[in-house]
Amino acid sequence: EETRRALLQFSYNLTLGNMDEAYKAVKLIKNVNVWQNMAHMCVKTGRLDVAEVCLSNIEDANGARAVREARKEPEIEARIAMVALQLGLLEDAERLYLEC
Repeated sequence: EETRRALLQFSYNLTLGNMDEAYKAVKLIKNVNVWQNMAHMCVKTGRLDVAEVCLSNIEDANGARAVREARKEPEIEARIAMVALQLGLLEDAERLYLEC
């Protein structure tokens, strides 16, 4: 229940564009599966800033590095595709690369 409430608060603040409050809502969540699912949603919604937080919370050093490296790409789709590859979302990555 507490995790559900935190995720709702996160989504609400994210929608409002209030990243600080969104992060505060979920920073105490320790469930790796929750962070992985949130990272997948970041690929779907194109939120690289949130993806980096998610990947660091699941202690995915390669994924977090991929997000940092992705920032060098000129196309937003290529940036998101690099993260999708790290998460094993191959179909999403392919679709995003084709959109470049």
